[in-house]
Amino acid sequence: MLHLVLSAGSFADLRRSITGSDNIIEKKGSTKGMVFMRTRMHASLKPLGDGKPILAKVNMPMGHLQTDEGEGLDDQEKNDTLIREFAIREWDSEWKSRSLKTARKLWDTEGDLLSDEKVQYLGMDYDLKRRPINPTSRPINGYSKVEHLAFETRPWRTYEEYQKARKFLDRFKEPLKLPGDYDVLMQGVDTYGDKKRRSSQKRRLKVYSDDIRDRAAIGDDGIHHTDGTRLKPREVDQLIKDISKGEFAVTGEQMRQTRKRLNNNSKILSEGYIEVTTSVSSADVLMRERFPGYTGKALKSRIRLVGDSEDD
Repeated sequence: MLHLVLSAGSFADLRRSITGSDNIIEKKGSTKGMVFMRTRMHASLKPLGDGKPILAKVNMPMGHLQTDEGEGLDDQEKNDTLIREFAIREWDSEWKSRSLKTARKLWDTEGDLLSDEKVQYLGMDYDLKRRPINPTSRPINGYSKVEHLAFETRPWRTYEEYQKARKFLDRFKEPLKLPGDYDVLMQGVDTYGDKKRRSSQKRRLKVYSDDIRDRAAIGDDGIHHTDGTRLKPREVDQLIKDISKGEFAVTGEQMRQTRKRLNNNSKILSEGYIEVTTSVSSADVLMRERFPGYTGKALKSRIRLVGDSEDD
């Protein structure tokens, strides 16, 4: 068997001899930002050039969707739909679509050419084919008020390491939307089977603790001294340790960086996005006891205490 290896130059020469053009690379589109999802799906945040988004939506057929005028969606509308579904997803989200019956199904059932409704699991979280590194959060401008987890990747050291990560991911059953979600996931991956492994039940408490840290950095939601001055880093650190029972801590550098990002608007304090679990509820009670002006802006639902009136 003859193996032929072509360099880019040789390939360009062959194209010239056949087509008259030596161009071997075609620019399909350009954008200032992308959102990548599984399986084989991606969307554009800010398309450039001709304005057409770079779009792939294998798992989300949208041919059945229509505008208010009864027309099918154009590429930009499909792009926006995909990103919105990504921003609001849960781990068990589903997608409904409609399509005509296949020729095989018509033959087997002797049926009519009608459309069938299909419901499928919409898994959009990263599948850990590579190891995430340098986690941060970035806004999905125009699609969500909450900043979303973003990260770089590098190869796994071994296939066994990847297998362990995928096994833990399949049991995680939470969308990876925030750095706190990532932190708990990777702690489980890196210490899987270890007695020191942090319980995945505390991942919402981690998100809540991070929100309290961020708000304390600028004195938001009543988290400040009675005279209105901000808490000092050591005071915030002790507060976070108290509400998490020593599970989490805060450094002065974290406080400085958080305050800087909030002041230059590269970070946004979001509201109504944290699920109220048992651990979050206990922490919230402590916060309300210590800070009379605290309201719990970040919680999806207000926690009612014994003695609260129905009109509160």
